[in-house]
Amino acid sequence: MINRAHPDLFHAVMRHGGMTRAAEAPGICDPHVSRAMAQLAAETSLFVCRPGTARRGASGSA
Repeated sequence: MINRAHPDLFHAVMRHGGMTRAAEAPGICDPHVSRAMAQLAAETSLFVCRPGTARRGASGSA
């Protein structure tokens, strides 16, 4: 079952451009956001990528 806070944290990560900045906004720990994103990904099969990897083509170029 999905924790109700996880989609909000996911939205914060997207809005702020990363887990560290998303954690700073509400004043929570970065590891908490990382664990929450890992749990959300496992529960929903959501793929969360590292910065820059989503825009690469099949050849690995930007």
